[in-house]
Amino acid sequence: RGPIDFAIALPHAARVRAQVLDVSGRMVARVFDDALPAGERALRWDGRMSDGHIAESGRYFLQLTAGDKRITRAIVRTRPSRSTIVPLESGSTVPSLSRSW
Repeated sequence: RGPIDFAIALPHAARVRAQVLDVSGRMVARVFDDALPAGERALRWDGRMSDGHIAESGRYFLQLTAGDKRITRAIVRTRPSRSTIVPLESGSTVPSLSRSW
């Protein structure tokens, strides 16, 4: 649910564009669009769409373009399940969870 961090390594200076696309190929968010020197750089998508709303859970694609090179990687955005607190009556037992969290 939080931000998605990723790193890029450039062998030489280049204009870099990082954007998030939905499954239809439409741009959901522009993460970065500027010139960078050679070297490593950390980038982050905060999980928000270009309009400022939080992106829904689902499959997206991170598309990185540097100069004439382009790579696209699938990413999955998930939201944690919401838990409900139920008060226990006196003498009740707490059920165990078979699934590890």
